[in-house]
Amino acid sequence: MNRPTIVEIDLKSLDFNLKKLKNKINFSKFFPVVKADAYGHGVKEISQFLKNKVDGFCVATSEEALNLRMFSKKPILDLEGPYDLEDMKSLIENDIQFVIHSERQLSFFQKIKKLDTRYPIWLKFDSGMNRLGFPINDASKTMDIRAPGMVFGNSIINHRYENDQNLLKLCEIQGNVLLNESGYITSKAYSKLDSNYKLSLKSIEYSDGKDGNQGGLGILRMGQGDEQSVLIMKYGVHGMGHGHFDKLHFIYFDQNKEIINDYGFSRWVNVEPKFGGRYLPENDSYAKSTVAHNTVVVNMINQNQGNRKKADTVHGLRHYFYGEDEKVKIMSAKSYEHYPNVKMQRTMLFID
Repeated sequence: MNRPTIVEIDLKSLDFNLKKLKNKINFSKFFPVVKADAYGHGVKEISQFLKNKVDGFCVATSEEALNLRMFSKKPILDLEGPYDLEDMKSLIENDIQFVIHSERQLSFFQKIKKLDTRYPIWLKFDSGMNRLGFPINDASKTMDIRAPGMVFGNSIINHRYENDQNLLKLCEIQGNVLLNESGYITSKAYSKLDSNYKLSLKSIEYSDGKDGNQGGLGILRMGQGDEQSVLIMKYGVHGMGHGHFDKLHFIYFDQNKEIINDYGFSRWVNVEPKFGGRYLPENDSYAKSTVAHNTVVVNMINQNQGNRKKADTVHGLRHYFYGEDEKVKIMSAKSYEHYPNVKMQRTMLFID
């Protein structure tokens, strides 16, 4: 025989706790988090009880936000933000505020045609938890496919050479072309591109060094369009003053999001590099160190003892690269001269 279980939720206690908080912090707005059905307490009952005592509510997902909107007119903040473009449009239509924490979400936002300039948008930065949010040194991300140099190059290539569907699809991501003959021709070609075409870049390996025999850079790609996964491994030369002590370092992207990121270099946040976004002091210290990258640190020291001139005399080794198969893709590289008496090899695979 099962014994009946009763949970008693005392709203007076909730009211008491809220008043205590307001007395301690009387200069802030209050947005209680009522995700997961108000943590099992009943989101409808809790939100109705608090509606005249708080400034708004926070939830975890868009589904929770839309559900809460059915019985609450208070401001609502979706902490995870929209999953896709349609999700974002639905949140805006229902006057729900949301957090943007990734490049993928920014790409949706750029496709919103009409939006009141007073509509509040929240940005989340990763302060160390490594869960959601833009990295603190995210100014480096402005040097992406939408950077002025990349737009320039794409327009010129489409003008001078045969139009490529993938390059034309990149125009859609870039959102603009050069304002000259090259841009005009590229725009005309783009207007004829099938709107359903999915970006389909292939796996590729680049050799490094002046003679092409000093290691390289491998890029494995699996899938198409926004669903594509990308794995990058670095095993080339050091690169003189621009180099990092990071041989066999890798980065992993999935669905337009950097899953395993590269601390890379450190610049001022939100300042485009070519327009004053200069390096922070740590760029020449921690940001270039081996431990700041996704590779192996031996005996707690940098590769080549952190000596740039010594690092410039050695390089990684290409071993094996195969990216043609749709189900299995492989790359492998070696590092034999970056630590004394240590030989390393990293092999990475995509398996569908």
